[in-house]
Amino acid sequence: MGFGGQSSGGPMALNSASDSAFSALNNTDSLLYNASTQKWFNSQASRPASSYVVIWSGSAWQYKGVTITARPAGMLTGDNIQFIGNLGNALPSWSTASDIRKPGYTPSWGAPGQSMALLDAKDKKRFIVGCAADSTGDEAFEWFEAAWKSLFAEKYPERAVGLRRWVKNTDEYSSQINWQSGTGSVGTVPIDDGTPTTATQNVVVFTDHFARTSADLVGSTPPVGKVWQGVADQYETQGVVAQSILTVPNGTTTASSLSTPVFALINTSETDRCDGQWLTLLRVTTATSGRVLTSRFWGPLQANGNGMWLDMQYSNTAINITVKGKVGTTIRTITTLPQDTLASNLGDQNIVIKLVISGTLLNVAIGDTEVTAQITESEITAWQNYDRVQFASDDNRFRSDYVILNARRTIVIPPSGDAVTPGVGLQASVYNGAIAGSTIREQADRIERMYPFRPNLIMIGHGLNYSNASPEFFLSEIDNFVSKLYSKWPGVPIGIISQNPRYPSASVPATRGPDHEARQRAIKAYAQTKGWLYAGTFEAFEALPDGGVSYVMADGTHPNASGGAMQASVVKAALQSISSL
Repeated sequence: MGFGGQSSGGPMALNSASDSAFSALNNTDSLLYNASTQKWFNSQASRPASSYVVIWSGSAWQYKGVTITARPAGMLTGDNIQFIGNLGNALPSWSTASDIRKPGYTPSWGAPGQSMALLDAKDKKRFIVGCAADSTGDEAFEWFEAAWKSLFAEKYPERAVGLRRWVKNTDEYSSQINWQSGTGSVGTVPIDDGTPTTATQNVVVFTDHFARTSADLVGSTPPVGKVWQGVADQYETQGVVAQSILTVPNGTTTASSLSTPVFALINTSETDRCDGQWLTLLRVTTATSGRVLTSRFWGPLQANGNGMWLDMQYSNTAINITVKGKVGTTIRTITTLPQDTLASNLGDQNIVIKLVISGTLLNVAIGDTEVTAQITESEITAWQNYDRVQFASDDNRFRSDYVILNARRTIVIPPSGDAVTPGVGLQASVYNGAIAGSTIREQADRIERMYPFRPNLIMIGHGLNYSNASPEFFLSEIDNFVSKLYSKWPGVPIGIISQNPRYPSASVPATRGPDHEARQRAIKAYAQTKGWLYAGTFEAFEALPDGGVSYVMADGTHPNASGGAMQASVVKAALQSISSL
């Protein structure tokens, strides 16, 4: 089964002929027995691969759903056998139990085991556990919450435990849900939410790197944001391999180009008034033979024309760069940049432009030149809830490499996860970072907010949303997440939960099942090389009489209630296998 960090070296078998096989487990500790050496392994470091799983059904030992009284046929002398349940009572008569030791007597279970040892020893620091998962772990009945809630209730009732669940729609954690009050050291201890803190969050609401070939920008759709609109045939995109750009077709513009800007609506976002960060890279030329050219890039902008823009007028003799704001019919020059912001009489200058608004403070950066200015409350009121990006130019050498808009908002960060008052009770915080429809890239991009306090253990359950991705790519994604996590919290112990198999359905291509299986088998072997905890729910599904099909919804992808309960049982058993209680 792969509990306690081990991996499987052969065919797996689990006895569950029905749901009762799991609910009947009266003790989900596990041990590994080697039939050849007649030795029991309860140390992660020394456990070899297990080939078979034998489970206690409530009244008898079963293998593949059948009660066994002798060594099952096919179990070779050298095979390793995983026993789950009933370890405090009678073990199979056909096994030699002369040197059985309950898990916990050998403290060499690696980093995950050291974390569980803190719970076992009633360490006074708050215990923190988090996860990175998809929709198979984002609900109360599924593996992450169900396993931990049951484990805390049964093994660690002294701790007050609070859960925070990531909410996809708001992209932040929910308010605290109290799981148990805890008996503490001096009676019942209520969970104190403490004092929340705030932080600034950038939300990407528009991005276009023009990585497509289109004869007309208008009508094309960016990766993030809505379709480009405006007068047609002014700009084209060239999605070349070396560099994707937006440019002027045939190097031709007209005097009317400034009065016909192109724009695209952004994704909606709850911004703080008109806070945001507007980014672009433009190419302009000041070698103009006396002709004055103009390029404009807008910041916050409304459909009625209220907004702010960077206005760049340049020629081989003069450069004038200003930021202007419009409210109704009034246009105000907010700030003017130095004339040497652009090099004079020079063709094809590539300049990075950044406009940042935070409250009433405006920061404008063009290349190495940076200025600050103030915007007014009336301007903020007129520009807030901006809904588009926009630019215009009559420069026939005009080019853009990208346009990006990050809306900024203030978010509330949960109170400190390790602020425990000694002597008044033990506490634990559970952070469910599962996001429906996600790959682990979503969690990697949210490290700061999703894991605000150092976890004692992070559990990873991913794979189903990786389409036909190779095992190598999948493992690189896992590594990327762990690397980003370690940049904030070095050395946090990691646990891996393998997912259920993917089964054929009308909505799932036939190749998705084998692709997913290859990724799950790869992460199992990888977890072993890393010394991570491994909970093999893939193997549990696989070993059911029907291969696990009845434990998955009709879509062939998501576990049903029985599948979720089985996964929770497997995860709970994996955690208990590295606990001394």
